[in-house]
Amino acid sequence: MPSCSEARLARAVFGPLGGVVEVGAVNSTGTWELADVSVGDFLARRRGDVERLLTGI
Repeated sequence: MPSCSEARLARAVFGPLGGVVEVGAVNSTGTWELADVSVGDFLARRRGDVERLLTGI
């Protein structure tokens, strides 16, 4: 079980990262309709980039 400070650090890192990923997914579709956006598809197309980023974190 992670300590409270570890959990807080994880939220501080991964919360904003999730927002950046969602903005990237929206930007890559060329639409502002969130129903037309798939974060999963966006991440699947960029798997190598995501793996390098998470390794660095």
